[in-house]
Amino acid sequence: MPYDKECIFNSVIKTSKALVTCEAPRTGCFGQTIVADIQQNCFEYLDGPVILVAGADTPVPFAKTLEEAHLPTTEKLVTAIRKILEY
Repeated sequence: MPYDKECIFNSVIKTSKALVTCEAPRTGCFGQTIVADIQQNCFEYLDGPVILVAGADTPVPFAKTLEEAHLPTTEKLVTAIRKILEY
């Protein structure tokens, strides 16, 4: 799947940080491709790890309460943002 690598790389170079989010389960999600590309092309500019916030490695549930546990939430994103800002 094509995506604007140049835009992402320029942002990483400017901020020295990267956080990728994806609703798909973490294992095998497209977000992992973006994380790998950032690591490979921008490693020397990073102040810390590239963080991936993705869905849980479980089948997507149909129940609303279970779906909320499966997907990335505002709380999970805020936690990841705070972690990345420590670097």
